[in-house]
Amino acid sequence: MRETRFEHAVELRNFMFDGCLISAFVEWWRPETHTFHLSWGETSITLQDVAYHIGLRTADESVGGCNRDFQLWHQHPTWEWVENLLGAMPPSQKWGGKQVFAVRMMWLRDQVAHISDGAASETLRQYIQCYLMMLIGGFLFTDKSATIVPLRWLSLLEDFD
Repeated sequence: MRETRFEHAVELRNFMFDGCLISAFVEWWRPETHTFHLSWGETSITLQDVAYHIGLRTADESVGGCNRDFQLWHQHPTWEWVENLLGAMPPSQKWGGKQVFAVRMMWLRDQVAHISDGAASETLRQYIQCYLMMLIGGFLFTDKSATIVPLRWLSLLEDFD
């Protein structure tokens, strides 16, 4: 994790949500101005606020990736690349008969659930890559369901430098 310079994000895993506080903020949110209307005035959450509270660096290059045509974008057969980086082939994801370029959070959790003592460095690297995909998809760039992680973030795991 130190090699990825991401070890501080491990603390995110025990993050607790306060449902009452979230409900209160939903009531105070004004979508027309993208601000919260509190008793002392309007306020908004900035990227700097988020970075401060969860300890993320914002001074490096931005991240992104493609949502489709992985073989054209990354010059890798998509699912072979997934297997190489994560150490196993996830079950195929299809919605409405179409291929979905994502892995399920439960599958990632199962991959990292049992790290054997004395595992080879390549195996440990694959565990870390699965764990980072969980952090990315479950905390940093989550969708509404927080059940899948798009493969667009896979390129971030290829080269830790």
